Amino acid sequence: LDLFSPDTADFIRLLDSYEVADETAAKHSYFENEKPCTLLIDEIEAIWKPIAENDDWSLFENKLHAIRQIRS
Repeated sequence: LDLFSPDTADFIRLLDSYEVADETAAKHSYFENEKPCTLLIDEIEAIWKPIAENDDWSLFENKLHAIRQIRS
């Protein structure tokens, strides 16, 4: 990204004029998390491994809990 290009200047102007459409949604507790809740393939495989090997569903339950927090 060329910081001195006209496109970059236009983009920065757009960012400066941005306003949050819904302040209540923007203050949701989800946004206080350090990292976003994702379902990347590597994560799913890491969740599945203890289930397949030891019938350990704890990582799966933790992920469901994280997803449910987003709804509230």
